[in-house]
Amino acid sequence: MSKTPNSLATAQNPQALIQITEHDGKKAVSARELHAFLESKRQFADWIKDRIRQYNFVENQDYVTASQIYETVNGGHSTRKEYALTVNMAKELSMVEGNEKGKQARQYFIAREEQAIMLLSRQLKQSEERTAIPDARRKPITFDNLPAAVGQLLDEVNLIKKLLARPMEAQKPQRFDLKGTLDYLNEQGYIISRGKLQQLTASHAIPCKKFGRRLVFERTELDKWAEEQTVDVGNVSGDAALTLAASANCKLKRRRNA
Repeated sequence: MSKTPNSLATAQNPQALIQITEHDGKKAVSARELHAFLESKRQFADWIKDRIRQYNFVENQDYVTASQIYETVNGGHSTRKEYALTVNMAKELSMVEGNEKGKQARQYFIAREEQAIMLLSRQLKQSEERTAIPDARRKPITFDNLPAAVGQLLDEVNLIKKLLARPMEAQKPQRFDLKGTLDYLNEQGYIISRGKLQQLTASHAIPCKKFGRRLVFERTELDKWAEEQTVDVGNVSGDAALTLAASANCKLKRRRNA
């Protein structure tokens, strides 16, 4: 069986395919196909409902549902509920599955996102080349045509911003494991060690959930928690501000010497 660009097939199970469809510019993954590929032992309806509840997925944002008529084994017809997932949700479901199939599916979705970014970059470059005006043909900007030239430039800048924002927004993860949480907090400027993060999770001092033996952190909850830990220096007394500054300086020196 030949592989198609929108399919995932593995040597362990060449019949297991995950299709990525596109409608109105939005990509979607069939939850039923993903469930089959992950080789979950649970019934599909129970599996998808529990995942939605456990990880707070939102209908019409992370997924949409629709009724589908299908043919039964005895030749009759019945109706079942289908779920179309965003690629981000499909990637997160693959991660929390915690098996080799989940790892393969997650790597596949990441690879498809990278391909989409590369394609968009090529399209952007081609668009720039088509719209570029050679210096010899470029009209000089005068007082009379200055408003039109500025308007055209703003239109091109806004188009570039929209093209660049689409893949970047698609790549923002909404949930993290322990390592991802540590990296995310440090990238946002909330410097924290792995040991400290583990202490916070053990004492339930930081919002997180547990799936099996894995910890799962919501990005929105992390942002809210981190903001609550910050202190407005303007509301801190002089002595307290000096103490905070000295403590931060000592921590910085220890990291440098480590």
